[in-house]
Amino acid sequence: MEAFLGHIKEVLNFVYHNFLNETLVVQVVWVSIVLFFFTFIISLLVVVYYKRHRKKAKKEREKILKIYQPLIIKAIAGGDKALDHINVLSNQIKKVKHKKCHRNTILSIIIKLHRSLSDDLANNLEQIYILSELNKYSLKKLKNKSWNIKIEGIRELSQMNCIQSMSKHIVKMFTSKKEVLLFELRLAFLKNRGGEALNFVNNYKNDFNEWHQIEFMEMLFNLKGPTFEYIDNWLTSQNASINLFALKIVKSYSLIDKKNQIINLVKSKNFKVRREAIRVILKFKIKDAYPALLSAYEFNDNYFEKRRLLSALKTLDFENFENYILVEQQKLNQQFRYKTITIKS
Repeated sequence: MEAFLGHIKEVLNFVYHNFLNETLVVQVVWVSIVLFFFTFIISLLVVVYYKRHRKKAKKEREKILKIYQPLIIKAIAGGDKALDHINVLSNQIKKVKHKKCHRNTILSIIIKLHRSLSDDLANNLEQIYILSELNKYSLKKLKNKSWNIKIEGIRELSQMNCIQSMSKHIVKMFTSKKEVLLFELRLAFLKNRGGEALNFVNNYKNDFNEWHQIEFMEMLFNLKGPTFEYIDNWLTSQNASINLFALKIVKSYSLIDKKNQIINLVKSKNFKVRREAIRVILKFKIKDAYPALLSAYEFNDNYFEKRRLLSALKTLDFENFENYILVEQQKLNQQFRYKTITIKS
């Protein structure tokens, strides 16, 4: 062993003395190589550790899932003895809730089941959620500095109908500049307080993106006796994304009585809103939209949009305006041929 260490020492001394005798450029290159080597080794060790840790965590979650999912289903569907099963299971969960993996896995089981179960069974799940004190961990998430953890807490409490327990944190969260957080908070209110929480959409100035729309539509669908008194405001909103969302609701619930507002959207400054309004008009065959479509066609300079508008006019009332449509079609064809020749030349 001593001989081996002696050889190592000799090699290091040789490298060190040669290193000092080299030019500055060579020294910099050698230092860079050594640093790269050590960085690579450390990164490799971190990746290996992370993969092993994830694999271990996955196995742990699967193990917990196999144990607790049948127990939770058995407890909530226990019939006359459901309350006893719920109390026993809640006490059992209390003993392991301090373990993060156990807590998160059990919580995910409860949330997923709650989304797909009927009222009585869902109520039993809510009892387990509260009696096992998992709701306290959801409330703790609201105090977290990270906005995505706060959203997680809002969703859990909202899903389990515990919105009232959030009251202490609501004022602070409503002062947040994070629009995603505010939106989740409003969704939670919509779920738990119904139609009265829809007011916020009227003056919504940010982009109402696809993900927000999907979640909002789901909430509207689940509202008991949904009313559409706010649709008029959404269809006349200055926010194009709100207009698009309102048009989706019109299509989903066949709100043909909103035809005047739909027709007005043909004049919208936003191309997507105009296109979607035309689609809704064609779907419900709103012939009253003909003058608006005709006016939009005559004052539009865009070839492709004119093509779309003429197609809509043809679909709505070809018989009464056959000559006009055929003439305009011929003009557009000539215009297209002229553009093609210009591009080729």
